[in-house]
Amino acid sequence: MSLSHLFTHRKTRRALWLLATCLGLGLALWLPLPQPSATVYAQNGTVPPPGQLYLPTLHYSSPPPAPVPACPTTSTNQYSAITIEANPRDPNPPPHLAPDINLAVRGFVSADAHLGLIEIGGPTDDDAPQLAYLFRSPRIPDFPAAFRVYDWNWNCQPGGCRGGLIEEYDVTLLAMATAPREPIYIPRRNADIYVGSYYALVLYAEEKRITFTYTRRDTPAIGYLIHIEEVCVDPNLLALYRRLDQEGRRRLPGLRLDSVVGVAEDRRILIAVRDTGSFMDPRTAKDWWQDVVRARRAGLTFP
Repeated sequence: MSLSHLFTHRKTRRALWLLATCLGLGLALWLPLPQPSATVYAQNGTVPPPGQLYLPTLHYSSPPPAPVPACPTTSTNQYSAITIEANPRDPNPPPHLAPDINLAVRGFVSADAHLGLIEIGGPTDDDAPQLAYLFRSPRIPDFPAAFRVYDWNWNCQPGGCRGGLIEEYDVTLLAMATAPREPIYIPRRNADIYVGSYYALVLYAEEKRITFTYTRRDTPAIGYLIHIEEVCVDPNLLALYRRLDQEGRRRLPGLRLDSVVGVAEDRRILIAVRDTGSFMDPRTAKDWWQDVVRARRAGLTFP
């Protein structure tokens, strides 16, 4: 074979190879791509239409809120017993079933009411307990919720039974905003009840509620009385109350103005105020927030 024929033959083969390559690429582009298996990509029973691909859905969730720690079981606070005046309460019903000292026996419901201080008329006691001093430093807290307490019908049966809601006021139990585990003190009052140092007497306590009166009488029917709910009662105070209750209640825990009765269970406490047994409205500025009224009249702010 001559050199010219060999060169021509090689050019022919190269041309044929290039032609085949182009035809193969064109065929590959013209034919449809194989579809993904429905077994692999079907989601929620749906097979994706041709040419579409379903990718797995990733769900992100925020971590659950941290659980509220249990109430403290130890304390360095110290408390003392003081002798009551007159006789101890009738042991029947026992304190945990008594509607006048254990607010849980009465119960309460939410109230649709103004969540701020209110002004009403009428006489004022200049030495009523001042609720701003539940906290250190004293303040007017936010009021996130309001409630109405049930009355108690003493005539329906021995020991009485729950009546209707107390109607004298729109609010008889008030939520006050706190920091979790914030220390809670007794509301300030000038008149002491024992040796110039004690201002209140514990009538009832359990892990998350406490009731105390501003007298030395083992009764809610005389003088001022405070119920606090959703509070972790100081374990030393609770232990002292339980011991004195078992011993016959001739003595009960006394509270000073600087006594910590416990710490807020979470972000609020509930407060009820009573005067000679009657539930009052804790929002009333002229009675329970007198320093606020005085500051406003002087053109000042409180605290």
